[in-house]
Amino acid sequence: MSSAAVSKQIIFYVLKSGDEGSRFQIACRLAQAAFQKKQRLYIHCDNESEVQYMDDLLWTFKDTSFIPHAVIGSDTTAHLPIAVGTLENRPAQYDQLLNLSAKIPPFYANFDRTLEIVPAQGDLRQIMREHYRDYQQQGCELITHEVTV
Repeated sequence: MSSAAVSKQIIFYVLKSGDEGSRFQIACRLAQAAFQKKQRLYIHCDNESEVQYMDDLLWTFKDTSFIPHAVIGSDTTAHLPIAVGTLENRPAQYDQLLNLSAKIPPFYANFDRTLEIVPAQGDLRQIMREHYRDYQQQGCELITHEVTV
């Protein structure tokens, strides 16, 4: 067991309904909550297509809100509280990880808190169950919340 992972908090947001795309809506809500609490959040995606989708959604998911964010690699990333990317290493200036990837990033233990969103159905739900077991084996503190879109 890695001592770096011990006492790390992993929060699973389990969707009661919706499709796998609903995860991105919940991700926007979590990003908005982090911004309102003045927390710095890195959103980790599987590929550039997901990064672009998440980037677009953060601009448009609510007419009445604005979430300052940037895609990792842009010049503005260091100045904004929310970043989206596919990095292989942890971006130093962020203290929370929202993992939208099907894989647990190797740098997750460098964050105090990791957020995972579990879809209501589909293959990704089974992958998230494996994530839960992996985190559990690493001695992480696991928390689950049921959510609706």
